Amino acid sequence: MPTFQTWSYMQSHIDATVPDMVLHVITYQC
Repeated sequence: MPTFQTWSYMQSHIDATVPDMVLHVITYQC
């Protein structure tokens, strides 16, 4: 069972990587 610190780390990692993925897709389509 993940701890709160692990969940917080996952959330911060996702928040950092998702916009980069979206930006990459947008620039690739354009």
